Amino acid sequence: MMGKKIVFFTHGKVNPHEESGMSRIVYYRTKYLKRLGYDVEVISVFEDVDHHEIFTRDEILSVNLFPRIYIPLGFKHSELKKYLDANRGDIDIFDFNLMWFYDKVPVGKYLNQEGIPYIVTTHCAYSKDKIAHKPLKKNFAKYSYELPFLNRSSGVVAQTPEELSGLRSFGVSAHIYIYSIEIDDDEISAISNSEPFQLDGLLKLGWVGNITPVKNLHNLIKGIGILPESYRNHIKLYLVGNAKDKAYKERLDKLIMEYKLEDNVVFLGPKYREDKYRFLKSIDCYIHTSTSENISLAVLEAMAAGKPLIISRTSEVSYLYKYDFFVMVEPWYDHIAEGIMNFMDLNSKEREIMGMTAFEIVKSKFSVGVLIDKYVNIVNQVLNRRE
Repeated sequence: MMGKKIVFFTHGKVNPHEESGMSRIVYYRTKYLKRLGYDVEVISVFEDVDHHEIFTRDEILSVNLFPRIYIPLGFKHSELKKYLDANRGDIDIFDFNLMWFYDKVPVGKYLNQEGIPYIVTTHCAYSKDKIAHKPLKKNFAKYSYELPFLNRSSGVVAQTPEELSGLRSFGVSAHIYIYSIEIDDDEISAISNSEPFQLDGLLKLGWVGNITPVKNLHNLIKGIGILPESYRNHIKLYLVGNAKDKAYKERLDKLIMEYKLEDNVVFLGPKYREDKYRFLKSIDCYIHTSTSENISLAVLEAMAAGKPLIISRTSEVSYLYKYDFFVMVEPWYDHIAEGIMNFMDLNSKEREIMGMTAFEIVKSKFSVGVLIDKYVNIVNQVLNRRE
């Protein structure tokens, strides 16, 4: 593959400091593949451009931005097709990081016609819960273009064994590789070296993410609400992130009032970079109770901060249970409450050992520097199969 080109195809300006895990992973892989000497390019569709533009993010990444493609004819005479025509001889492989967007479909067909292989990194986007959130729209998309696009690929990249199983249930017949979600080695170092700031509470639980239903914060809040007073009176839950779903945020506010948790649950709004790192260093335990996501970058960041975790089995962590750095719960309020009590019953030394283990696991199993050779191996397998 050396001397040729791997192309990431995605959406937006690929900001490694925003909430989008997809953008961050594309940035990380670009950074480390370039360090290994590979030629890497990022092509992205974006609503805010009406012609081809090059956006230079930093010394690592420049993004070729193209207008969105909404219909087949939109690609046929587009600048994107002209660009691919001019560069197709230099392209080894495409990696699509773009789920539930039609834009990728004509590009995938073009690559099939030109004999250029493509893989799809799915980011746990095809889980049942995410389809259930918009069932009519997503089931239409699934059968009209998502599933055919996946099955015409040279391989689909799942982030966990559980996601592989979910993709098979979704209908994926293409070969599925497993390549873990990853975090930048430099970010691990920055988080671990951050200084905490002062937060109130005898036991400070923390959470970071977009405040949406799939995050299952309603069950988390209810779980705290049903705790015996002897436990609840010692807890403060700090929620960091954007409340883009206003109706869901209102639902959470009502739950907080219903269970009289105004002194127990605090919304801090979004935090980025050093502010987020310092927040993670300030909590006692990170809690992640999503119904159908994978382990998530926020969880990896908490591990980099050396924090023990309470995490739902449905976050696809069962294969990590043997390492004993988290309390595993089912994503329902009654079992979340039980998990919180089990964690609170641990002594300080046991919690400290869990946090130290979390830090060692994120460095040894989830850092891009450790994992990138496996990604290169997947690409080489695809190219060897083509040959």
